[in-house]
Amino acid sequence: MPSPRNHADTHLPPSAQGARRLQATDLIAARFVLLARDRGPRYLVLHRTITKLVHAGELRPGEQLPSDDELARTLSLSVGTIQKTMALLHQDALVERRQGAGTFVTDPSANMADVWHFRFLDDAGEFLPLRAEAQFRNLIENPGAWSFYMEQTRHFLAVRRFIEVGDEFSFFSDFYFDGDRFGELANEPLQSFSRLVLRNLLMTHFSVRAKPIRQLLAHRPMTADECVVLGLPRGTTAMQLETFGADPDGVPVYYQKVIIPPNGRKLVLDEQ
Repeated sequence: MPSPRNHADTHLPPSAQGARRLQATDLIAARFVLLARDRGPRYLVLHRTITKLVHAGELRPGEQLPSDDELARTLSLSVGTIQKTMALLHQDALVERRQGAGTFVTDPSANMADVWHFRFLDDAGEFLPLRAEAQFRNLIENPGAWSFYMEQTRHFLAVRRFIEVGDEFSFFSDFYFDGDRFGELANEPLQSFSRLVLRNLLMTHFSVRAKPIRQLLAHRPMTADECVVLGLPRGTTAMQLETFGADPDGVPVYYQKVIIPPNGRKLVLDEQ
């Protein structure tokens, strides 16, 4: 886990640090109440709450979050629910759990090395924030690049997500899990697929640490369906990134296709 770039909050006097944690508690509680109107498990609502606050810069890199017990009391949730949320945030590289010290916000831009193809720069050379929203997840048998790669698999869990880049433009990602092996993920709430690093779901639910073993980048005309999905005129060209993932034994477990339409932002490829 990368360390936060900004440790300013950890050097504040104890009284100031306590005041900041109280502010963070109030901020999380207020936003949680708004998002709690959404359907779904409470741990996913809290995960979404903190994720949005981090990406919006309202919870800053290096800032210490309230303790699990304090959050549980404030939000009327169980400590187990808080710990489950923090485990997901840790896997998404949004928080760092330090033994004996607490939970601290990391820099989401600094952790984009795990998904390098999503990292776009703003005018100041900083990484633009990202927000992912899952549209659907379905078990399918349709053939495609995913079935040629996972050739021993009959069923696939297809997940489509739209990813918004700094309120400027969006692209979409189609992700295919080995449905024979991981099909029970189809029972997960749709919100759980809005995480930036989808392959972490395999670690969360199956203790399988998957990783990309090959990536292919091409520039091509978008299909008619892709143009409709992104609301672009026919004939628009886009970048297509394909990622092929495997488990530690080299067995194929996922395939991802990302379609990135024309935009005025630079894509970082040299920092991993």
